[in-house]
Amino acid sequence: MLSRSAYGALMLQTGFLLALALVLRPLALPAEVEAPVVAIGGIIASFGAAWLLIKKVSVVSRVL
Repeated sequence: MLSRSAYGALMLQTGFLLALALVLRPLALPAEVEAPVVAIGGIIASFGAAWLLIKKVSVVSRVL
């Protein structure tokens, strides 16, 4: 199911990466900590959201 969610994750990843970076900004973490947290969180969030959209919304599953 990950391969089917890959295109959707690609479409959603920018929004999740920006949101995570903005959420972590007030914490003033070092870049060495913040970058992996944003990257891993963005991957998990984008694949999860794409999977949910494909599974729950029939129109999206036909397009993706």
